[in-house]
Amino acid sequence: MRLVTYNIQYSRGKDDQFDIARVVDAVKDADIIALQEVDRFWLRTGMVDQPAEIAVRYLYLGDFVRHESAPSTR
Repeated sequence: MRLVTYNIQYSRGKDDQFDIARVVDAVKDADIIALQEVDRFWLRTGMVDQPAEIAVRYLYLGDFVRHESAPSTR
């Protein structure tokens, strides 16, 4: 069983582009994936629901945990 934890930095790559497919492709062979810094309806990522987009593209089941104590960076 492969467990992967990955801080995707809201899907922004080294080239400063937002690309969920590229990020998730890096962990596609894992059995369990724990992603951090995944945006949901934030302006900086175009109001995209990244958890839903990941689930649709890769047919993963998942859950989203909101970090209530984090400062807002919207």
